[in-house]
Amino acid sequence: MSKYTENFWVFKALNGIVDINFNTEKSIEEFCNFVLSGLKKSGHTGSNFRNFRLLDTSMNDSYTILQSTFRKANEIRAQNENSGGIQILLADPYSEFARNRAESISKNPFQQPMSPIKKMEDGLEQIIVSMRDLAETQQRRALPSCMEGVKPKLEFIHKYGKDFGLRLLLYSDVPSGPMYFFQNILLKGRFCVGESAVNLPWMMIIDDPNCSKDFYNVFSDEFDRIWERSEEENYQYPREKKLKAEETRIRELEQEISRLNEELKIFRSQANSEENQPQLKNQITRGLGTLVSTVVEVMDHAQRFLFTWQLFVILIGLLVAVFVGVGSKIDFNQLLPKPTPPQ
Repeated sequence: MSKYTENFWVFKALNGIVDINFNTEKSIEEFCNFVLSGLKKSGHTGSNFRNFRLLDTSMNDSYTILQSTFRKANEIRAQNENSGGIQILLADPYSEFARNRAESISKNPFQQPMSPIKKMEDGLEQIIVSMRDLAETQQRRALPSCMEGVKPKLEFIHKYGKDFGLRLLLYSDVPSGPMYFFQNILLKGRFCVGESAVNLPWMMIIDDPNCSKDFYNVFSDEFDRIWERSEEENYQYPREKKLKAEETRIRELEQEISRLNEELKIFRSQANSEENQPQLKNQITRGLGTLVSTVVEVMDHAQRFLFTWQLFVILIGLLVAVFVGVGSKIDFNQLLPKPTPPQ
């Protein structure tokens, strides 16, 4: 982009906004064409080229964008090896943000439901394919094969990405929306309940060099804050340990529920004796109270990484277990206060 062209776009822009695409057809092709038009406009007249910076949840539908970004960044690095780097931020698939985002989109009947893990694996695969394509076109050494799974793909990218000026980190913060920085051009999307960002309006924003607080700089600062936090924490891999801890606790609580069910079965077998009724009434009441509180704790832990429909299945399963073990035999009328007869 020449200095004249850059000044023209800055002059034409309204508060830095060059264009807005509404993607009324909800088309991946229309979205990609808009992003690529921003990439084509991008450039910088100074000698210090800024990096290409991409923030998204998974980039699982962005192959064309990734491929073009890698090629343009490579052209810049050919002129200046210290320029043309690519920074990518993706959401940790085990984070609450990724889980809530995937759950929200899955509620849309026109969107294909997909787990955060699957979305990330697809996105990582597209990054690796873009690396392979660039390696072939530049007649570089062929990249080795990569195993399936999120962790092997991340290991592959961390190992070979540096040859392409690529660094990838994960985040668990809640950003304002996806952001694609192509040097002095920003493509800015947004997150909306029940809708993929691809189907929502995107803004094309240019950096006004004469303004330090324009839209471009506001979102650029947001990207840098998230990147710095992820870099400080060396956030290169999903935090599976946190998930494993939740799963372990759920298994322990399931065992506790089974134990409580067994105790209530014993109370049931003793309930036929009239003399034991008052004592058993208190024991059963306490047992049911403990059982309910345990079920609540199971739900609390499970909701941190399961979708609503999975929670519903777990809840129904637990209630059925309680009913089979207790409810079919205990006379719950004995546990309820009797109404006072009218005088």
